[in-house]
Amino acid sequence: MDALVCSFNRYIHEDPRILHFFAEADRKHIERKQAWFFTTLMMRKHEGTADYMAKTHRELVLKKGLNGEHFDVMLACLEKAIIDVDLPQNHARVILTAAKALKGAVLNEAAPNGSDDK
Repeated sequence: MDALVCSFNRYIHEDPRILHFFAEADRKHIERKQAWFFTTLMMRKHEGTADYMAKTHRELVLKKGLNGEHFDVMLACLEKAIIDVDLPQNHARVILTAAKALKGAVLNEAAPNGSDDK
């Protein structure tokens, strides 16, 4: 999982469209959260994830303008990182499907209500 997080963050920090969201962030803290997030998704134990993602991204939406284009760029970074680390296809599919399903929550477009129990 560390290799996936490292590759993902390399792509994030190379893309000027999203880099500003991470300018003031504690990189090690973010990387720990990302490792937890990807592991949780991969294990299909992501009850409450939509609520958490909405809460943790709310300020980015309201104060820094996080939007659908930014989300899609992040998803593309994740897809490239998955290819880089040669993640098994079944794990890659689970992570990407779950991440895509969280778009509304990340962008605070859908009211989180725990309905992401899968």
